[in-house]
Amino acid sequence: MKGKPSLERAWREEIAIVRRDAKKEAKLWIEQWRAAGRIVEHHPPLYDYGKYRDAGAFFEKELGVDKTTGFSLVRVAHHARAEDVEEHGIWKLDAAVGWFYATHGPVPLQTPIAFDRIVIDGKPLAKLTVAAIKSARKRALAPTGKRRPKHAYGDAIGAALAKHDALGHVHVHEADGFLNFHRVATGAVKLFAEAILRAKLPPRP
Repeated sequence: MKGKPSLERAWREEIAIVRRDAKKEAKLWIEQWRAAGRIVEHHPPLYDYGKYRDAGAFFEKELGVDKTTGFSLVRVAHHARAEDVEEHGIWKLDAAVGWFYATHGPVPLQTPIAFDRIVIDGKPLAKLTVAAIKSARKRALAPTGKRRPKHAYGDAIGAALAKHDALGHVHVHEADGFLNFHRVATGAVKLFAEAILRAKLPPRP
């Protein structure tokens, strides 16, 4: 596609990082997936310059994963250090980020999470399995009693945003009757507002 020379240049620079062999070094893995994040989170998305129809096609062709896994690994790369990847592995870190978001709410991308300080059910991250971490996340998100699920609004809006590639990486956090949104690109604000207005919200309690 034809577009701004600056965006075409940014695409070439970022895709060169994505295509490096990063399997054997944690630092390179983080750089690779952060570059992938910059490609899909940009508005308009930089993968347009690679002739990809959407983020899913980009992740599948360039990195061999589906869209959901791709965004999850981008999130890990934004919050983890090379030392974290070497110690815990990407899948445990992915589960830990999910638990952290469920219990503390989303944090800005590029903000490190102190994985060595995470304690779940009285155990440090190093002594937890991926399954145990995911179970703790599920419990944290579970509704109590017969009340409206405490994340029903967040879930509904999250589902509406996920229909749009430009909004698929937006984090929605609901707690204590408030909604917080993180990582909305300035160029996608209008689409963001329209998606929220179209969301099928649950009845008010």
